[in-house]
Amino acid sequence: MFRRDLKYEKNFWGKKFIPIKNKSLQRRQKFIQAWIERFWNIPKNARILEIGGAGKPLINFFQGGEKYVLDPLIDFYEKKFPEFYTDSDLCKLKTEAENMHFKNNTFDLIIMLNVLDHTESPQKVIKECYRVLKKEGVIILSVDTFNLFWKIFRRFLPFFGFKHYRLHPQVLRIRDVKQILQKNDFRILNLFITEKIKTNPLFSLKEKLKFYLEYNLYCTYVLAKK
Repeated sequence: MFRRDLKYEKNFWGKKFIPIKNKSLQRRQKFIQAWIERFWNIPKNARILEIGGAGKPLINFFQGGEKYVLDPLIDFYEKKFPEFYTDSDLCKLKTEAENMHFKNNTFDLIIMLNVLDHTESPQKVIKECYRVLKKEGVIILSVDTFNLFWKIFRRFLPFFGFKHYRLHPQVLRIRDVKQILQKNDFRILNLFITEKIKTNPLFSLKEKLKFYLEYNLYCTYVLAKK
């Protein structure tokens, strides 16, 4: 099943025609870094890992000692977006986050944006992140979360021809993410949740209903290893 989901992921990025500019990625990286540094100072020679950068990697714009990017489709992304993988000091690893070949307590910072619901086992990914993260190290993690209705209904959509939903093989609720993090003893330094469209008076009832039936909240965590 997961191999088939990777195929859909590859097809999605292969057909993507909207150009992604270095400047937009750099602005995003600066925002992410500034947000992290509100709660934690990134060491000057930090060892940094980005998991699943795909066609929008931020790792190039971080200043650190050693930089790694990990993705099972890294060869494809490097060919599709060569301008984002030109750093000769960047170590590129073709593997899955459920089984990272790093020693314990390796990284100061792990970047994982919009990745967790693309993995085969979110529980194993978070467990591996905890293992390879240094004590007092930090993870910046973002993930789409859904309400209970959409979590149940969404699983049936691929059977009715909506194959693009395989891009997100996992359907997680906020409580699911919280439970995964609690099992691995992470400390939440900060949690940012996008505003709910269904409570915003600027949107029509139809738009609110559509949002309620689809995405619920986009959550971004800054996590520290205890």
